[in-house]
Amino acid sequence: MPITRRADGYTVGALPRIKLRVFLDRSRRTMDIPPEVPVDSVLEDVLSRAVAFVPCVSAALYLDNPITKQSDRRENDLVVIASIGVGAYLTLPGSSEPAYTGIPGKIYLETVPFLGVDEATQAAVIGVPVAIEKSVCGALILRKRPGEAPFTERELKLIAIFADYMASVLMNALDAEKLRDMAHRDPLTGLYNDRFFHGQLTRDIIDATSTGQPLCLVFMDLDHFKEVNDTHGHMAGSMVLKEIGYLMRHTLAMPGAVLARYGGDEFVMIFAQQELADVVAACERLRETIEKNVFLASEGPYGPPLRIANIITCSMGVASFHDHVRKRYTPEQNKDVFLKVADKAMYAAKDAGRNRVVTGQREPGEENERY
Repeated sequence: MPITRRADGYTVGALPRIKLRVFLDRSRRTMDIPPEVPVDSVLEDVLSRAVAFVPCVSAALYLDNPITKQSDRRENDLVVIASIGVGAYLTLPGSSEPAYTGIPGKIYLETVPFLGVDEATQAAVIGVPVAIEKSVCGALILRKRPGEAPFTERELKLIAIFADYMASVLMNALDAEKLRDMAHRDPLTGLYNDRFFHGQLTRDIIDATSTGQPLCLVFMDLDHFKEVNDTHGHMAGSMVLKEIGYLMRHTLAMPGAVLARYGGDEFVMIFAQQELADVVAACERLRETIEKNVFLASEGPYGPPLRIANIITCSMGVASFHDHVRKRYTPEQNKDVFLKVADKAMYAAKDAGRNRVVTGQREPGEENERY
């Protein structure tokens, strides 16, 4: 992830925007915000202002994950989405800790500021809740070196005032990201559209080629979906697709996951920096969830509850970029083959009886073969 070392000795960084997306799925106000505002840069700037406002050795912004959030807030994890620090005092973006333990969790659960000492490190700590749309969803934590003078009540009041400013800036950034995001979304399912998918897959292939990090691609097609349209009408079919999008978002809440509707009842998923075995396991969870789900269990635009069960399943094909694709000269050539491997695996799942996950095979042929 991008980390910037500054001349004053601080290092500042935030989660890359692809991973920040899951933290942006919150209720937002409608605001006239320029859609070009980069949320990761905004977060880094906010923390830079924090350490100038109240001098300290490090600061970190923790947020819960709105997609995996539990009704019992103690079961949530708090993730560092941006941080700044001197040397080893930097808390790495992406690290997390359970809400039921630690000072960030105490602030998050009790929704009150903290002024005191971290017993584990004997370092002075100050922290305040972070609220978006009047809901506490995280904490801003500032720390000093062990042995340094403690924070004061005056500094606590200052950082509380600053937290209100930071929340406003953060909401503006989230609104800007939302405006940008809307152009990339399928309006029915809320998943990404195929245009965004193709651009993101090309970017991820370039990254995977240069870094060697794992990259997986999944094709998914619904089984027996035509029966829903034929029996209950296309409005019911559309609402089933909308529920599929919901199930995908909540079952596949993995860092770096890009979920898209490819067209009709076909879906595609990109899993950057995820190992093949983990992706296959996630796909199996989704397959089981769809198989057991009762669709259209409530009244809707299609009429009374339909409670469609034991009909809709899915077939999925999974491909690994490094395991299944021989590298070519251009990312677009690699993408074409990557898509073919995943698509072929999906059709193999169909041919094998449907309602299953099939892993792709390494493409055959000579190394200099072109597609």
